Amino acid sequence: QASNAATLHAVRVVDGALVWSYPLVASEALEDPPAAPPSFGSFGDILVCFGDKIYSVDAESGELNWYESISESGYIVAAPAVHGDHLYVGNTAGRLYHLRVNEDNSGLSLSPSEKTKKAVSEVSRSFGQLLSSPVIFGGGTGVLQVDYDGLMVAYTLSGKKELWRYSYG
Repeated sequence: QASNAATLHAVRVVDGALVWSYPLVASEALEDPPAAPPSFGSFGDILVCFGDKIYSVDAESGELNWYESISESGYIVAAPAVHGDHLYVGNTAGRLYHLRVNEDNSGLSLSPSEKTKKAVSEVSRSFGQLLSSPVIFGGGTGVLQVDYDGLMVAYTLSGKKELWRYSYG
């Protein structure tokens, strides 16, 4: 296997038998990227980040729903936070991203005016390394991210407004 590749495996809980496998590939420029733990999406899918990409794989069949390269620098090492069609994921370059999934889970949402842009909004670049998963709080009203250096920041779920920040490092 290439040094920028890995495999997602699904096994049955009752007996450990392999159900399916799906290959994950990071961008060529990333050497030995870590694989993040998976999350369950809102559409019966498994969301897994590997290197600079996020994948949506059907939990039953192991077929790819979609994938997107979202990180221009740094690795994604933590599971995405999921709330309905909202996804949040951070990377080791200190960027927190907000993603929206299409209603049919065919990919990330783009408005008609953004068809040539990525369906990813960068919430913040003010973090140190993001090695932990973001947390959705308040019944889906906000998202909280903590960085490696001890900065904690809360945003509205849309990621458009910072609610507060606290430094404990």
